[in-house]
Amino acid sequence: ADDVAARASATPTPLAHRLEYHIALHPTYGQPTLLIFGQHDDSSALRTAEVWAHLSGEFQAHRDSPFVLTEVEHPTLSFPCFAIHPCRTGDLLAVMRSTADGAQTFTYLASWWSVVAPLVNQLNRVAWYASRSGRDPG
Repeated sequence: ADDVAARASATPTPLAHRLEYHIALHPTYGQPTLLIFGQHDDSSALRTAEVWAHLSGEFQAHRDSPFVLTEVEHPTLSFPCFAIHPCRTGDLLAVMRSTADGAQTFTYLASWWSVVAPLVNQLNRVAWYASRSGRDPG
């Protein structure tokens, strides 16, 4: 019985995390950037490893790259947060725009979110809404 109690007390209990996602225009790249601010239930900020734990498995495969998730200052609120680095966003969206069907409206922000949302395990609500309303998300 003591062994079971010792193992139970040695097993860390995960704290509740609160994540906020903000979208901002990156001042250097001129591209949308996802900012992630995370807190424990005691209001202390999440560390890098704790933020990574909330990201998709596909995204975690790039964990060692310094150009994926970076710590930044929020551009308008001036508090520390994490950002998905926007250095390749313009290239990605140029490819998406060039392959868009002529009848399909290309919406830059909606297209960007369709790529970024799964990386942070968020529902792409633009596609969700379009699928339920029969409307083009563009």
